Amino acid sequence: MRPPPSPPPGGAATTWWELACRQNRPGRRLEALSRIFRIQNRVAKCRVGTDLKEKYGLARPERQDVVGITNRVSGQQCWYNGNRKNKPQTFRSENKSSFDPTSGGGVGRCDFCEWEKYTAEDSFGRIENRYAVTASNLFKFNQYHGLVLFKHHQPLQFDFQQLGGMLDAAWEWLDKAHEHSQRKQKEEMHPLIIWNCLPRSGASQYHGHAQTLLSPAPFPEQTRLLADIVRYKETHQGRDYLMDLLDAHTDAGLTRCIQDRGESAFCYASLTPLKDKEIVVQGKDLGSLAFRRMLYTSLRALIDCMGVETFNLVIQNISLETHCLQSDRPPVMARMVSRGSMQSKASDFGALEVFAGASLAHTDPYEVIQSVDKMAERIPWTVGTPEA
Repeated sequence: MRPPPSPPPGGAATTWWELACRQNRPGRRLEALSRIFRIQNRVAKCRVGTDLKEKYGLARPERQDVVGITNRVSGQQCWYNGNRKNKPQTFRSENKSSFDPTSGGGVGRCDFCEWEKYTAEDSFGRIENRYAVTASNLFKFNQYHGLVLFKHHQPLQFDFQQLGGMLDAAWEWLDKAHEHSQRKQKEEMHPLIIWNCLPRSGASQYHGHAQTLLSPAPFPEQTRLLADIVRYKETHQGRDYLMDLLDAHTDAGLTRCIQDRGESAFCYASLTPLKDKEIVVQGKDLGSLAFRRMLYTSLRALIDCMGVETFNLVIQNISLETHCLQSDRPPVMARMVSRGSMQSKASDFGALEVFAGASLAHTDPYEVIQSVDKMAERIPWTVGTPEA
């Protein structure tokens, strides 16, 4: 592992547009990148009058650089045009960005601050540690559906130990729920951890909390991922899809790595983000220190370096089978995305995402990975780039 390059080495792309231009030049294709992704760069043209140009301050609106990237394996697709940052927003909220309707929480103001009185308990009990405690979701959409509450109120103010406490409680809840489920009927169960932070992400409570799920039906996205892994191995001479996906982002200069006690964890700024500023984290398992450090680094990079106030996070590929060999299952994976400005009333999901299955990114992934590099300067462990 080596420190992140600063400035980038000669020939390396520093923007999405540069990557597209270099990848499409004869003789310049990067193997893993071209194997996984189809990258298209186009110049979009339109006629713009003087008044319109002055109103929105666009440097050259008549010619706009548009990049489209499609994952050849999964079909995920994203389009990017830097000029869209200047798009007018008429739907704005007058509330300050991180408005807390509970006025700081506490007794009489926040149910989750008084979790002993105002949260339900699972039939197998609660999991509690210094930093977090579990509850049974009172409004379930699955038989096993829990909550993991921070013991402090503010959802964006957490340190590494507090995040670790949340993960410990979530993992123990999944184990307890799995043990409880197998008493009645032996069947395969599918675990998931999700975290919706603040209302634009789907949260109904301000107090920081994640959700734990154990489902008898596999989650569709997980099913698609496992199918992609199998199909890719069959069509690419036994190659590992997730490893090649990681290598493709490394080719692009968008991957970072943490090594600890012989274990490694990786993050990359996704070339096909589901929503803005997506970072993907991979590691050995949920208990891996390297994975937890990379997860914390990535989250804090979004919050502290990019100003993200509301996000969605999922942790999948969580193994509940202690006898399952590491080589028999995909690595644990976390995905996180920004859900835009808390001051905006406009949704960040439109018809393109809902019906066409493509997404629009507002932030260049090179800006996202630079935020990870900035965060790396503030933490006590080393974050570098994978060895070539």
